[in-house]
Amino acid sequence: MGLLLKGLTKGWITVLDDGTNLSQAILTECQEPFMLNSSFTCLANDNAVYNIHPNARLVMTGNPGYAGTEKIPEALQDRIVNQIYVYHEYNGEIREGLSPYGFLMFAKNHWPWLTDTFVNAIYDLNWEIKSCASKNAKKFVPCGTRQLIGLMGDLLTKDSIFQRSDFDLFINMAYFSVLMRANVRIDVYSQFISSLSTQGIVDTIYNEYVKSPRPKKIGRSQPQPQPQTVSSKPAPQPNSGNPFLDDLKDVNNVKIKL
Repeated sequence: MGLLLKGLTKGWITVLDDGTNLSQAILTECQEPFMLNSSFTCLANDNAVYNIHPNARLVMTGNPGYAGTEKIPEALQDRIVNQIYVYHEYNGEIREGLSPYGFLMFAKNHWPWLTDTFVNAIYDLNWEIKSCASKNAKKFVPCGTRQLIGLMGDLLTKDSIFQRSDFDLFINMAYFSVLMRANVRIDVYSQFISSLSTQGIVDTIYNEYVKSPRPKKIGRSQPQPQPQTVSSKPAPQPNSGNPFLDDLKDVNNVKIKL
């Protein structure tokens, strides 16, 4: 409750990440103070009374149903004032979640030397896994930027290029394991990872990984090198200065449920 109390008394906007994954008891404990008018009595702190700042707000984030079939529990529906869904059009298909442009900007911000083709292939792999999970998953498991962060963390553990067998191992751990955690049947899992379309995407990812220039490890006394972008086309520049705001710039792509 430490940070929540600070936000409550100082008038902060406090973000509760992955709030949809919290138990109802913990979620209630976090939400109740922000629903009061003037003061809050903290039972965990010897019944100390805190004045509630009028500007204090609590924002909860989450991706229910993003990879599997699970929806927001009915018990939480009346606790959420606004539900915001972001859609984008991709090859004539309406999809929910981060657009290819937003995904590219996220990757370029973290690893500017990656090629556009590498990032786009990773995006395609994410979507294929989410599509498979939405049809066959028994539980909700997200798949997106976190898997990319995990994969890049593994790939940057040494200076030399990984062989294909080692690379496939990291792909399995970062991405295909999502399907196993979602309790997809083993035959569906095996059929998915061995399909020509999936293997074609992984081939593209590995070929681009081999071509991408790797940053040298920086010692304490060495200056930081300037990032380089290798791409068949110039990397897109966000119009607003915030790549994630650009995904929301078209009001037709945003659905707000009141």
